[in-house]
Amino acid sequence: MHASASVRYSDNQSCAHDGIGPDGARRALAAIRRPCIQNALESTAVLVAGSVALMLKEGQAAPSFDLPDSDMEMVSLASFQGSKNVVLYFYPKDDTPGCTMEAIDFSDLEDEFAALNTVVLGVSMDDCMSHGSFRDKHGLSVQLLADAEGETCRRYAVIQEKEVEGKKRIGILRSTFIIDRDGKVRYAQYGVNPKGHAHEVLKLIKGLN
Repeated sequence: MHASASVRYSDNQSCAHDGIGPDGARRALAAIRRPCIQNALESTAVLVAGSVALMLKEGQAAPSFDLPDSDMEMVSLASFQGSKNVVLYFYPKDDTPGCTMEAIDFSDLEDEFAALNTVVLGVSMDDCMSHGSFRDKHGLSVQLLADAEGETCRRYAVIQEKEVEGKKRIGILRSTFIIDRDGKVRYAQYGVNPKGHAHEVLKLIKGLN
């Protein structure tokens, strides 16, 4: 989804003819571009490998998934419907600084989430063995799911194309979704800052109950 706008003035004389000097022309152009840029930022789409994927909105039915955890046991979103809220957070890669911080924070709050009938699930495109090593190294209790093919990541529109050292790569945009017991998305945030995020999510869960 793309929004753009442009205003062109051929020369200073044409600007003056319209009663607008060069500085005024620049201000007019900025005034027009500003809402267009804002609209683009508020767009409900992201670029995924050259195509447009719709971001999820609050009130939508959460896309279903069946993914293996660190022990290669399958976890289904449908299994929680009617009984538990689900915090589903997507992160770029196991055992990296931000992802480790986030996983530890969610693990530390496990009992508080459980008291609110809420399960926390972390998803990345790492495989089950990587998840197991990550869990064991840091003593994590949060359940980590492997989406090696990226199918669930695409359904939740968290895959993004970014440039790293001059090369375009596909990665996960750190994102979090709260799914209620009816299977509806109650909260969706793309581009999460991992620091303090788990505590913020816990406050939101308390607001649901």
